Amino acid sequence: VLIPQSNISNRTIGSLLPSNQCIETNVYKTVSDCKIITICNTYIFTSPSNFDSFMKCNEPPHGKVIAWGETTKKHIAAKGITVSNTLQKAEVGELIKLL
Repeated sequence: VLIPQSNISNRTIGSLLPSNQCIETNVYKTVSDCKIITICNTYIFTSPSNFDSFMKCNEPPHGKVIAWGETTKKHIAAKGITVSNTLQKAEVGELIKLL
């Protein structure tokens, strides 16, 4: 199994497979691009790096916070931010139902 990933991947999928059955390769570099965001009612963070980039130039979110998966949820919670909902599947449909 080929697992394309970021240079800062948590290796979640690869760690679940025997090393002789998968090849992990970095195919892109995650780059922090901080942008000032106006205050919102809902914030959706898709990864720990997505959250960290947001926090570089924005105040902590005060609205509803949605984490895309358990890794993102744990990262945000470790920073003292309450996560309102966590998506269990990597599916846009789940997000749409939640919203």
